[in-house]
Amino acid sequence: MRTVDAVDPASARKVLAVIVTDGLENSSREVDPQTLARSIAERERDGWTFIYLGANQDAWAVGEQTGFSGGVSGQAVNFRATPTGTRAAMASLAADARDYLRGVESYAQARAASARRSITEHGDEVLTNNGASPGSPADPASVPAIRPRYLDVGKALRQAKEATQR
Repeated sequence: MRTVDAVDPASARKVLAVIVTDGLENSSREVDPQTLARSIAERERDGWTFIYLGANQDAWAVGEQTGFSGGVSGQAVNFRATPTGTRAAMASLAADARDYLRGVESYAQARAASARRSITEHGDEVLTNNGASPGSPADPASVPAIRPRYLDVGKALRQAKEATQR
């Protein structure tokens, strides 16, 4: 948490924090869940953008419990922890980072309707909670999201790098 406290969003102008996990964090000895939720909420109010990328879990529910707003500044994204699913999730994340670095406002507009989404194993973004139990209220019928498939991680990372050099 000390390193996080050293980040000054006023000088950096943009802060995109990404949390990638393959399961629930339950062994932290430094920060309790309430402190973490408060810290995330404070930083969202300061203009930080968070992406909680969770595999093999209900990242939407965990993100909400952890303090992410569920809006553009506090996104929750599910993915499957298979080689193909992980590549697709990382490529989607690289594209998000590229778009974020191009412009926070335009990124926020583009992501307004898809802050809670899932990356399918085939790389499609859907507005379905793939981590939810089938038939639960959190598991609506699949609705395609904004982006097409992201299977070429190398290409997405090159595009993100190019965007930051402009």
